[in-house]
Amino acid sequence: MFTVREVALRLRVSKAAVYHLIHSHRLHAVRVGNARNSPWRISAESLNSFCKDD
Repeated sequence: MFTVREVALRLRVSKAAVYHLIHSHRLHAVRVGNARNSPWRISAESLNSFCKDD
């Protein structure tokens, strides 16, 4: 599982861009924890799928 920062570095985009992809449902991510401010995690499969689709 990758953090938003790690995905941003891999895709060479900003963290804000990754959050936008998550909120627009273009990149699947899950929250770790129950709180609204829990961190997002992106699986390797989700990242690979996103890279293949674009």
